[in-house]
Amino acid sequence: MTKNLLRSAAVISLIVGECLCATGCNGSGSGAADVIKSETLLQKMLRTHTIRVGYGGYPPFLIRDARSGEMSGFSVALIKEILQPLDVKIEWVETSWATMRDDLLLGKFDLMVEPIIMTIPRSARVGFSRPYTYFGYASVVVKKQEARFRTIQDLNSPAIRVSVNQGVTDHEFALKNLPKCNLQVISGNDITQVMSQVTMGKADAALVDVPSARRFLQAHPNDVTVLFSDPPPAITPAGFMTRQREYDLINFLSNALLALDADGTLTALEDKYDLPTYRRRPSQAER
Repeated sequence: MTKNLLRSAAVISLIVGECLCATGCNGSGSGAADVIKSETLLQKMLRTHTIRVGYGGYPPFLIRDARSGEMSGFSVALIKEILQPLDVKIEWVETSWATMRDDLLLGKFDLMVEPIIMTIPRSARVGFSRPYTYFGYASVVVKKQEARFRTIQDLNSPAIRVSVNQGVTDHEFALKNLPKCNLQVISGNDITQVMSQVTMGKADAALVDVPSARRFLQAHPNDVTVLFSDPPPAITPAGFMTRQREYDLINFLSNALLALDADGTLTALEDKYDLPTYRRRPSQAER
């Protein structure tokens, strides 16, 4: 796998070099500058050996150490598996879940490696790699003794206070599927705040993704329980996100993910981070 990636990088670097020579070796100083100005993001990454990656902070996919600033987690390990053979370093740029798409389109960073849900409206605005996970979301965190909710539609009432994180897929799910609930939208990157609304009595239920719900349950086993997580109300693909016209970068990342899936790296990382996954989406019969 490493040899193949290095071989691909060498070919792309050779192409970039030939283009630079063709336009910049004629004695005019503007040729190389024109090529650099028009180069793709993948070409720029290979030339500079760096790429700017936005992050919101989403355990266990991405965790930022408050003291050292070091990044860790499933998505961090995954992108390093892809970039290290090419000797590409990451420049981390902080963003938020509410502004990540606009920040990407404005050029504040070039790539999101945390799992970004691939909805149809998003796909019309940004570019995605192939999925590296199928994501379970819209599971429900409630207080330990809560017994009112037998189905997800039991939340669809003005009397039920449902907290969600602004801009995430759970928010979109609530707007579409629970239009009558008393929706409480929490901004910021700390998704535990959404579930803390339940423990503090400020919400009846929190709508979150399956990994976040399970982590919160592990931290508060005597206070909350998780409903509708196996299977969750919604399953959707998630992958790397970049700008729409970066076709060669999207193709490179997708091919790298195929290679890491084939050699078992994706499965090993899922096991390491105890990650519930739906890469093989279950059929209705299996549910």
